[in-house]
Amino acid sequence: MSDLVSIIVPIYGVEEYLSKCIDSIINQTYKNLEIILVDDGSPDKCPDICDAFEKKDERIKVIHKKNGGLSDARNYGIQKATGDYICFLDSDDYIDINLFSKLQKYLDLDYDMIKYKLVKVDENYNETEKVDGPIFEEKTGEEAFNTLYYQDVMLQPAWLYLYKTEFWKENNFEYPLGKLHEDFALTSLIMLKAKKVASTNVYGYYYYQSSSSITRGNNKQKIRKKKKKMK
Repeated sequence: MSDLVSIIVPIYGVEEYLSKCIDSIINQTYKNLEIILVDDGSPDKCPDICDAFEKKDERIKVIHKKNGGLSDARNYGIQKATGDYICFLDSDDYIDINLFSKLQKYLDLDYDMIKYKLVKVDENYNETEKVDGPIFEEKTGEEAFNTLYYQDVMLQPAWLYLYKTEFWKENNFEYPLGKLHEDFALTSLIMLKAKKVASTNVYGYYYYQSSSSITRGNNKQKIRKKKKKMK
């Protein structure tokens, strides 16, 4: 039996992109998936889209919650995850349908963290950049940190790794609330505690980048903070 992978998708205000995101998960050639859609109090049609997909695929679990921000949504999803591995996907991004099939040999070798590679795309989903980085089969967490984290800031986001769930929960990792780039600091901490890390040559995460914003993620976080202050 192949390892169960839990994919956690925090969702807020992305009705235009959400179906493409979820389609890229349910169409994976690797089928042993748990798909956790966390509706973080989204004010648009995202809750309805989530519910419609849940009816189509029994692997999908939908969580509707009050708006708490990206970190809170991720933490909520982790609590519900039952897979052998967990990973994150931003709801306006998408993944290659062969991503987990290409990573299966690493899943079978009991890594604490498995890194894959990033492809940036524009508004028309044309590839604009493949973000390269070091490749290695096995390093300790400290060795991996020293190899990866002095290379490029785009090697640090939460959604660029598979994490062994047992390792995550044994260490009680949680994303800090109310902070921008909250994942960068935690990913560093996670890696430093890891015993076995792989950095693969598998390109599979497609990062949607609009020309109207310099840092799309920052804008989303700022919007959520404003909503909370107005309550």
